[in-house]
Amino acid sequence: MIEAEKQIAAKAALQYIKSNMVVGLGTGSTANYFIRYLGAAVKNEALHTVKCVATSKASTALAREVGLDVTPLNSISKIDVTVDGADEFDSDLNLIKGGGGALVQEKIIASLSSQFIVITDAKKQVPTLGAFKLPVEVFKFARMPVLNKLAVMGFNPSLRKDTDGTVFISDNGNVIIDLDLKKIERPERLQEQLQNIPGILDHGLFLGFASVVLMGKNGKVVEFTT
Repeated sequence: MIEAEKQIAAKAALQYIKSNMVVGLGTGSTANYFIRYLGAAVKNEALHTVKCVATSKASTALAREVGLDVTPLNSISKIDVTVDGADEFDSDLNLIKGGGGALVQEKIIASLSSQFIVITDAKKQVPTLGAFKLPVEVFKFARMPVLNKLAVMGFNPSLRKDTDGTVFISDNGNVIIDLDLKKIERPERLQEQLQNIPGILDHGLFLGFASVVLMGKNGKVVEFTT
């Protein structure tokens, strides 16, 4: 059911893509469906001259596998539309992202996009952010001081590990610290607190970024706008 909801939302996002656009490609299982659908649309010539900018090495590899033209961010002047998933979203379309570890690139590309389209399954809709652990990307050099600081602040931090037990390393060569917050009552305040800690590169709170959320539910797409 969840995979079907992801696919429905991902396919619906194609309506926002036109020929000659620069398209940002997200990271994660739902974004992967969109990448495959976009690749098929280009291959079938439903869309022409689409350039893509990817948010991770994994998304870059998949996009090229399905025949998409992936270009470096530094070689373009604008991004028309970015399509990406989310780990949670609330009624204000604030998001938690970064479950896949690409939150920094995702935020940069979202910030440069004229439209940021979020695609999700129904389980990602929440009344209050925070049940999903909030990812924070930290310079490897400062991981222990930052971990200790976050613990003192009561944020229940843990260093992310890979399935083999080794420390997870982001595409940027940094570590991810996940905060087990349960509920984020004041996301703007939390954002300010995290931004003021030296050693933190960025965090997975995406406040005010989403233009539209497309959510698959019961075989249909539910659209949320700000």
